[in-house]
Amino acid sequence: MLLWAAANRDPEVYADPEELRLDRTHPRHHMSFGRGAHFCVGAHLARLEARIVLEELLRATQDFTLADRADVRHANSIFVRRLARLPLDLHPAA
Repeated sequence: MLLWAAANRDPEVYADPEELRLDRTHPRHHMSFGRGAHFCVGAHLARLEARIVLEELLRATQDFTLADRADVRHANSIFVRRLARLPLDLHPAA
Protein backbone atom coordinates (compact mmCIF):
# COMPACT_ATOMS: atom_id res chain seq x y z
CA MET A 1 0.00 0.00 0.00
CA LEU A 2 1.29 3.45 -0.90
CA LEU A 3 1.30 5.87 2.01
CA TRP A 4 2.44 9.34 0.93
CA ALA A 5 2.82 10.65 4.48
CA ALA A 6 5.49 8.00 5.17
CA ALA A 7 7.82 9.10 2.32
CA ASN A 8 10.23 11.04 4.54
CA ARG A 9 10.06 8.70 7.50
CA ASP A 10 11.76 5.52 6.28
CA PRO A 11 14.31 4.60 8.97
CA GLU A 12 16.45 2.85 6.33
CA VAL A 13 16.83 6.16 4.50
CA TYR A 14 16.61 8.77 7.29
CA ALA A 15 18.29 8.46 10.68
CA ASP A 16 15.81 9.24 13.47
CA PRO A 17 12.93 10.01 11.07
CA GLU A 18 10.56 11.03 13.89
CA GLU A 19 12.90 13.78 15.16
CA LEU A 20 13.31 17.35 13.94
CA ARG A 21 17.03 17.42 13.17
CA LEU A 22 18.35 20.62 11.65
CA ASP A 23 21.80 19.08 11.17
CA ARG A 24 20.82 16.45 8.60
CA THR A 25 23.47 15.98 5.91
CA HIS A 26 21.14 16.30 2.90
CA PRO A 27 18.18 18.40 4.11
CA ARG A 28 16.74 18.96 0.62
CA HIS A 29 16.56 15.25 -0.25
CA HIS A 30 13.09 14.96 1.24
CA MET A 31 9.87 14.25 -0.63
CA SER A 32 7.73 16.96 0.99
CA PHE A 33 7.24 18.86 -2.26
CA GLY A 34 7.41 15.92 -4.67
CA ARG A 35 9.98 15.30 -7.39
CA GLY A 36 10.48 15.95 -11.09
CA ALA A 37 7.32 16.67 -13.07
CA HIS A 38 5.32 16.32 -9.87
CA PHE A 39 7.26 18.98 -7.94
CA CYS A 40 4.95 21.39 -6.10
CA VAL A 41 4.64 24.76 -7.86
CA GLY A 42 4.01 26.37 -4.47
CA ALA A 43 7.14 24.98 -2.79
CA HIS A 44 9.09 28.26 -2.89
CA LEU A 45 6.16 30.20 -1.48
CA ALA A 46 5.63 27.61 1.28
CA ARG A 47 9.31 27.80 2.26
CA LEU A 48 9.20 31.60 2.28
CA GLU A 49 6.05 31.61 4.45
CA ALA A 50 7.61 29.14 6.89
CA ARG A 51 10.81 31.19 7.13
CA ILE A 52 8.88 34.41 7.80
CA VAL A 53 6.73 32.78 10.47
CA LEU A 54 9.76 31.32 12.24
CA GLU A 55 11.73 34.57 12.05
CA GLU A 56 8.82 36.55 13.51
CA LEU A 57 8.22 33.95 16.24
CA LEU A 58 11.88 34.00 17.24
CA ARG A 59 12.03 37.81 17.15
CA ALA A 60 8.95 38.20 19.35
CA THR A 61 9.83 35.58 21.95
CA GLN A 62 12.62 35.11 24.42
CA ASP A 63 11.84 31.44 24.79
CA PHE A 64 9.16 28.91 23.99
CA THR A 65 8.54 25.37 25.13
CA LEU A 66 6.17 22.58 24.30
CA ALA A 67 3.20 23.09 26.61
CA ASP A 68 1.86 19.55 26.70
CA ARG A 69 3.45 16.72 24.72
CA ALA A 70 0.30 14.62 25.17
CA ASP A 71 -1.76 17.31 23.42
CA VAL A 72 0.28 17.34 20.18
CA ARG A 73 -1.96 16.12 17.36
CA HIS A 74 -1.17 15.10 13.80
CA ALA A 75 -3.62 15.63 10.96
CA ASN A 76 -5.32 12.43 9.85
CA SER A 77 -4.22 12.18 6.22
CA ILE A 78 -2.50 9.70 3.91
CA PHE A 79 -1.13 12.57 1.80
CA VAL A 80 0.67 14.79 4.31
CA ARG A 81 2.42 14.43 7.64
CA ARG A 82 1.63 17.63 9.50
CA LEU A 83 0.58 18.81 12.88
CA ALA A 84 -2.99 19.82 13.48
CA ARG A 85 -2.17 20.99 17.02
CA LEU A 86 1.11 22.07 18.63
CA PRO A 87 0.55 23.71 22.03
CA LEU A 88 3.41 26.05 22.92
CA ASP A 89 4.13 28.20 25.96
CA LEU A 90 5.54 31.49 24.63
CA HIS A 91 7.66 33.84 26.73
CA PRO A 92 7.75 37.34 25.17
CA ALA A 93 11.03 39.04 24.32
CA ALA A 94 12.17 41.76 26.70
